[in-house]
Amino acid sequence: GTPSAELVAYKPEEYKKNYIIMVPENEAWSTLIETHYKECAEKNFRYAIKKNTGNFNKEKLEQAVATVPEGLELKMIDETLYNACLKEDWSEDFVSNYKDYAMFEKLGLGALMVKKDTGEIVAGASSYSSYKDGIEIEIVTREDYRKQRRGGEVES
Repeated sequence: GTPSAELVAYKPEEYKKNYIIMVPENEAWSTLIETHYKECAEKNFRYAIKKNTGNFNKEKLEQAVATVPEGLELKMIDETLYNACLKEDWSEDFVSNYKDYAMFEKLGLGALMVKKDTGEIVAGASSYSSYKDGIEIEIVTREDYRKQRRGGEVES
């Protein structure tokens, strides 16, 4: 649509975060956002992946799951993990765009890598947002667990 300064400046009162993500449709929207937010505006790249349901390789996914490092396990996001995600800044976007667990359970999907002994979340992939026939995926690894070798042992 037509760029709107009023829309760019709008932030609902109940919005919890101290930042807002805006995805401009074109350069005119981008310029308006940057003009309004000045040095607070931060450009990031988003990647679109063409949906092609015929190329999913289930065998490759099963091989990856089989190489989960010692001491960790893969778990689907349930209500307990949903709430745990919200407690840490780095993991909140796994679920934060869903107003509560009931909405996430109905519209979202996600799996987390957790420590077997403590249940502590160390990485995950989840639907950042959902829409008709698709999702945007949030993939994050906690900083102290990045760049570790697959299949290797994880230090506590």
